[in-house]
Amino acid sequence: MEEPENSPSQIPSDPEELKSRIEQQSKVRCAELIQDIGKFLNENKFWAKTWITVYVFVGLAAVISSSISAILTFFPANKTLLFITALSSTVSAYILTFLNPSGREEKRRQAVIRSFALLEKVKTTKQFIGLAEATDTLERISNLSEQFASLIEDSLN
Repeated sequence: MEEPENSPSQIPSDPEELKSRIEQQSKVRCAELIQDIGKFLNENKFWAKTWITVYVFVGLAAVISSSISAILTFFPANKTLLFITALSSTVSAYILTFLNPSGREEKRRQAVIRSFALLEKVKTTKQFIGLAEATDTLERISNLSEQFASLIEDSLN
């Protein structure tokens, strides 16, 4: 039976070796955090672009179809075309109201901004590993991980 990684027999008694292991684990955790935040950042960039595209095209569809409907009311000859354009305008307005693509884009854009700032903090922390006390480094990485978790939670709401 193997012993857990952090069992008392696995913890080195030499302070320098302990410091070296802590630095190594800190670098690994920072690299993982950088990768996770980068993935989160790219996903939010994609969805922000998607939602703003939906907003623009559906908004244009609503404006154009409502304008055509208004014009067609003066030409009673084609009631079917009037009905189709009015329905198109109504559906477009419904999509803009209930899907709220502009609000979703804003939320994703804010997540991108916060992710980028957090990513820079993690990269800076990674550069200073070994220069600061091991406990300070672990505390900073833990704090950055909590900020990332908070960012993910905020983006889900």
